[in-house]
Order: sequence, then structure tokens, then C-alpha cells
Amino acid sequence: MDNHSVPWILRGPNRVADTGMHQHRLEHQLLHAVDGEAGDGWRKSEQSGISVRKLTVLLATCLAVATALTQTPKPVRIAAHAYGFSFEVTDGWNVALGSDGLPLFANFPWSSLQAQGILPKNGATIHIIAFQGLPRRRGDETLDGWARLDAVNAMASTLTIEALTVPPVARIPEAVFSSFSETAYSSDEQHQHDASVYWRFGRERFAAHLFYVEGDPRGKLYEAVLKNVVRSLRPQ
Repeated sequence: MDNHSVPWILRGPNRVADTGMHQHRLEHQLLHAVDGEAGDGWRKSEQSGISVRKLTVLLATCLAVATALTQTPKPVRIAAHAYGFSFEVTDGWNVALGSDGLPLFANFPWSSLQAQGILPKNGATIHIIAFQGLPRRRGDETLDGWARLDAVNAMASTLTIEALTVPPVARIPEAVFSSFSETAYSSDEQHQHDASVYWRFGRERFAAHLFYVEGDPRGKLYEAVLKNVVRSLRPQ
């Protein structure tokens, strides 16, 4: 495998052969930023514009790519065996499993991944995460509350939170869709749009986070893909 074909997160000290130690170090740094001491890390990350959601997504991306690079051919469905369900893989999207066994989707080649979650032109990603792996926050007891806490850095005028209908075969009793533009904290920061679906499955809660560049004319199409991914969930 040519080094130029390997994403930034696996080059140099991050290359495939060295992922173990470096992933452990990255995981420790990100979780410390989230947890901190007595919640200080969480508060500081939110104040600086970095949410638990974004930190979790960046970590999941890092840990999933080594698997993605060796995954051929692309499956029609991707199973999260530990959680008892699977998802349909949308045509034109790539998929990989993170270390937590949950999928990550991208509509571009893995070799186009860039540092700090920066997306390529017309790029979009969808990350599935489990609530049980996140630190607890006051107000996150409901799906609506979880969605509102994740929208702490939203531009208020762009925030939408509403119920999402899911076919009975998915066995999802409740789902919530949210969409908002993230606040940009510097002129050189990539302005991204965040759309998410939060749902219950069995006794657990999950979220699917979609990120795309603000102003991308395909944004609504990406949001439709996000909703269809969740609606394609089938129990195993």
C-alpha cells in the first residue's frame, strides 16, 4: 500500500503498523478532553466550540479507517453484531466499522479524509454512535434532550428538531431528527452543517450524525440518505 493512498490519520506515526499505541494515545487525549476532572474537560470543550459529539466522531473516524482500507468488496448491508442490528449501505457510499462495532459511512474515498474532520468538496460522512459510550450530561435523559445538548454550538436560527417516522419492521419505537448549521469560530474554519437522527432500539439509545459543508447544494440529498440509513435498520 502506497503511503500517499493512506489517509492522514494513518500516515507517519499513525500508519497502519503503529495504530495500536497511537490510537490508545489519541483515545486517551480525546476522552480526557471530554471527561476532564469533575467535568471541566466537557465544559472547556463546549466553550471552545468542540462538543462531545464532535470529539466522539473524530475518534470513531480514526479508529475505523484501518478496517475500511482492507474492506472489499463493499457490502450491501453492514451489521453491528454487538448491538443486534444492521443497516443498508447506500449506493455510492463507502462503509467501515469502528472499534465499537458501529458503522461509519462516507460518500468519498477513504484516502480523501483530512485532518480535524475537514471534508473534501461535496463530501459527507455519517457516523453511528451509542449513547452508552458517552459521558452523562444533565438533560440528556430523553432523545429530544440529547439532541438539544448536541446542538449547543448551533446557529439558533437554523436549528430544527422534530420527530422522525420509522417503519415498524425496524423496531424503533421513537426517533428524533435534528438539523443545524454549526457556529464557525474563525474565518478559516470549515463551516459545516450537522443533521442527526436519535433513536431507541431495545433498551439502548443511538445517534447517526451527518456532516457536510454548509452551502453544499446536495445537502438535502445527504439528509435524505441519513434518514434512509436509520429507516433501513433491521434487527438480527
